[in-house]
Amino acid sequence: YMKLKRILMLLMAIVVTFNTSLTTMAATWDNVDSWEKLENAFMADTDSEVIINLTGDIETLSYLQTNVRQKYIINGKEYTLTNVTLIGDGSVEINASLNGTEWTSAIAARENVEAVINGDINSKGFGVEVHENSSVIVNGNVTTSAIQPDEYGNLESGTMNDPDGYSDSGPAVLAWEEGTITINGDVTAGDSYGTYSYAGSGIEAHEYSNVTVNGNVTGGN
Repeated sequence: YMKLKRILMLLMAIVVTFNTSLTTMAATWDNVDSWEKLENAFMADTDSEVIINLTGDIETLSYLQTNVRQKYIINGKEYTLTNVTLIGDGSVEINASLNGTEWTSAIAARENVEAVINGDINSKGFGVEVHENSSVIVNGNVTTSAIQPDEYGNLESGTMNDPDGYSDSGPAVLAWEEGTITINGDVTAGDSYGTYSYAGSGIEAHEYSNVTVNGNVTGGN
């Protein structure tokens, strides 16, 4: 009986070790400083965990595809990612600041992505945008702003003297379908400039979406 018990315990230990090795498979991508390298890190790996270490600012040129049962961790507190769109069924942790350019979201999540952003978000377009069943948690502040008039009064379109001149500010938080957004920080939408301009909304939540802000919310003027 004791011999059989030892054999069973040994077999259990082997199974546990094997399962642990399967669940902790990870790939690391160092020196990621371009869109091509970032895209390759998302596309090339099938490991359960993909660690991406940034060494430069990156503006994305398309969406980043996430896969089911995969987690992507992007490290680079001193760097900035611009215009990030995540799609698919995976989870993403971003330890970096995010920026958005005009008419673009600093971070957008679609389909069934789960994302955590550990950093502040600043955008000339939209701040955080979610669709379908995606969720985004931001541990930081979210701020949108419009293009301010220059010394000649020029705006995003036209000038301060034009009846249809404008510089709009996008919403700081925008949720659609059944998307979920949690902001652990302040939300500030930007002011607008010009006669025909629209200020940014602090929060826009549509359909069955859910938004929680653990901080102050300020809309634009």
